[in-house]
Amino acid sequence: MKLIRKLQVFFRKAEHLLLPALEYKTQLSVAVLTDLLKLQLLSNPKYAAPGRLEPYGFSVYSQNDEDGIIQEIFKRIGTTSKTFVEFGFDALQNNTAYLLMQGWNGLLIDGSSKIVDTAKTIFQKAIDRKQLSVVQAFITKDNINSLISGGLYGGGVQWKLIC
Repeated sequence: MKLIRKLQVFFRKAEHLLLPALEYKTQLSVAVLTDLLKLQLLSNPKYAAPGRLEPYGFSVYSQNDEDGIIQEIFKRIGTTSKTFVEFGFDALQNNTAYLLMQGWNGLLIDGSSKIVDTAKTIFQKAIDRKQLSVVQAFITKDNINSLISGGLYGGGVQWKLIC
């Protein structure tokens, strides 16, 4: 029985010490493989064609190079109100935080109270400046219009909605 107990303790300690290192190595391997895959894809002549957005991709707050792609899209088409709405976001990785940092106004909507609370903490200064509204709600076809108009105007964000 003592041997079993000692083995249990040993494996718990080993798990505690080894798992963080393995997780880090796994994350690093995934990042390297992703970069290699991206380089391989971008070397394909089809992605070198003028007008393709992939070469402009980079990530500051986004997960998959959306920050650079969105920037390039607006560089090409221009902007008028510099206002965004993002729903189903993550507080730490999303597609509009980079726009917010460039002076845009916006609305973030998500069904998770945990994500919304985290976003309100992270973006408190932008919320205080009336640059951003963060709303916790599950979106349906019946409530999306009122969520956007309520979040835009009810949240105090000053902007024009383009329809």
